[in-house]
Amino acid sequence: MLKIKSLKLDLAKARHALTAEELERMRDACRTYKEKALVEFFVSSGCRLSEAVGIRIDQINWRDRSVMVHGKGNKDRMVYFSVRTKLMLEEYLRNRKGGTALFASSRTPYDSMGPRAIQKLLQQIGERAHEERRVHPHLMRHTFATSALNAGMDIMVIQRLLGHNDIKTTQIYAELSQTTVQYQYERLVA
Repeated sequence: MLKIKSLKLDLAKARHALTAEELERMRDACRTYKEKALVEFFVSSGCRLSEAVGIRIDQINWRDRSVMVHGKGNKDRMVYFSVRTKLMLEEYLRNRKGGTALFASSRTPYDSMGPRAIQKLLQQIGERAHEERRVHPHLMRHTFATSALNAGMDIMVIQRLLGHNDIKTTQIYAELSQTTVQYQYERLVA
């Protein structure tokens, strides 16, 4: 056993969020409103896969573009989604056949999509977008955190939106670009 070498994985590269260009390619690769709604929801809410699976349509506050999710550590938290996500969700819900889950399967009895089905769908969209990395819900969560931080959102707000107890966890998710560092320096110091 001592002679067997383990594969060295580049964990830092695996954690990198999607760039704006990669995200646009993902959006372009979507074929249905269900796919568009799924991509937009994950990238604008920072929701965990396990939280998204349990969302029912009647839980959504359309006016505030928010939903209370039941997450890790048996805690509830409010997540928000963008106007673009709202429009995609409304179009998806208008055209689908039924079910009470936000993301329902396309076959009767239209139960909630399972975690594996959501993962597989995002992976297929990523493959169509010619994304080299495997696209999964957690990558979308990283993308949300990084985009929010680079847009100037306070790290404490991101921590709350992601449902983290420790700020160190949030810092792992959010990659601060050098361009943002320079912009903030110029804005606040220079």
